[in-house]
Formats: sequence, C-alpha cells, structure tokens
Amino acid sequence: PNEFNLNGLYKMTNESNVDYYFRFGWVEFIDDKTIFSDVNWLNELSPLEEQSYRISTVNIRFKQEGDFSVCTIGDSQTWFKKSQPLRKAMNYYYNDLIFAGSNTDIYGYGHEGEGGNETADVLKRFEYIPKADYYTILLGTNDYRGSNNLAFRNIILLFQKLTEKFPKSKIIYISPLPSDEEGRNEFNSSLESKILDETIGKANIIYLNLAQKLKHNPNWIDDYMVGDGLHLNSAGLDLFAKEIASIIEIDIELTE
Repeated sequence: PNEFNLNGLYKMTNESNVDYYFRFGWVEFIDDKTIFSDVNWLNELSPLEEQSYRISTVNIRFKQEGDFSVCTIGDSQTWFKKSQPLRKAMNYYYNDLIFAGSNTDIYGYGHEGEGGNETADVLKRFEYIPKADYYTILLGTNDYRGSNNLAFRNIILLFQKLTEKFPKSKIIYISPLPSDEEGRNEFNSSLESKILDETIGKANIIYLNLAQKLKHNPNWIDDYMVGDGLHLNSAGLDLFAKEIASIIEIDIELTE
C-alpha cells in the first residue's frame, strides 16, 4: 500500500499480458482491500472485472504541446475530486497551454495543489514550485479559523517570492470561492480586500473575481457547488477553467 501515491502512473497487466494504465485521485485501504477512486484510464481503456492483474509503477513521460506554461498553486480547490479536471478544461478553452508542478493530476498535468493546505504550508514547499509563465493562486480559505492578518501576510510573501524568483512571470490572484458558511465568507472577504489593497496597480498581478462570476447565477450553490457547500462541482469547475483560460489568452494577446 505504501507504494501507491497520488502522483504515480500505474500499469495493470492481466494473465494474457494485456496492459492497462491508470492514475487515481484518492486511495483507501479497508479490510485488506485497496480502493481507488477518481480513476482515469489512459486512452479510456479500462480492464474487465473478475480477472487477476499484476499492478506495477511505470514512468511514461506525459507529452504536452503549447507555448505558455501555467502552474496552478492552491489547496484542494485546484486538486481534489471534482477539481482534478481543472487543467484539462483550461487546455480545452485555450489549447496553447502546458502545465507545470511537482504534483500530477489524474490526467498527467503538473500542478501545485495540496489538499488541506493553509497559506503557511505553501510557503514551506515553495522550493518545489517550478518556473512558469503564469501562476494561479487560490488560497486562504483553509486559514479561516486562524489569523486573517497572518494569511494576508503569507499570500503577499508568496507573491513577493514568486516575483523575485520569476520576474517575467504573471500571477493571477483568484478570489476565494464563496461557500455556505458565513464565518468563512467573512474571513475570505476581509482577506481578499487586504490583498487587493496591497497589490492594486502591480503590473505582474492579475485579479480574477471568481466569486462574482459564480454569483452571477442566483442558483450558484445548487448549480456550481458540491454537497459540502465549499468545493466546485463539474459545472462550477468548467466556469472556473474558462475564466482563467480567457484571462491568460487576453493577456497574451495584449503583450504580443
């Protein structure tokens, strides 16, 4: 069980030596059983049930084509379950993108999302963040039981460190997602206001008010959120991906 990880690519081989390749978004070990979920089969070829398989780890380089690199930095909202297809959807809306990061989603795209991360956690793993033309930042909501000022300082420090290390890159700051928790929303709103006051006018920082885009739909909770009232469902994620891809495409057109 310890050999399985969320960044791996795995091969299942049946008794006839037919191979099937997959990535997974979550794994549980229950009663001596290994249960994978959010599974993506390469080439959409999945094995038959009720056969015996050998599972092994493989290393196949994922080929991407595009002229502009993107690194999505965040917590579960850019990584977990329904958020796994974010980068694939972004590539659909603007197919000149490639994705970088020390983690890998179920489609093979690199990213810097980590479930449950607070702002301090991202700073601790800053050294793993690779060079990219664009960085998307969706962070802060997991800090809401702590200090709002500390979360603000951490995000500003992240901006500074990215700017110093990658001075030619652009940072897309994404407003925290709305939720059905009043306390969390108040925390996020205060955090967002402080960040905008600090970053307004800075040429390398682009603001995406995703919360406003979602709330254009009066039924946004039912239409765009999963049952926990915190994470986006497939429709919400599609809107998210479309908005990011549009911002990047427009910025590229303006700077060429």
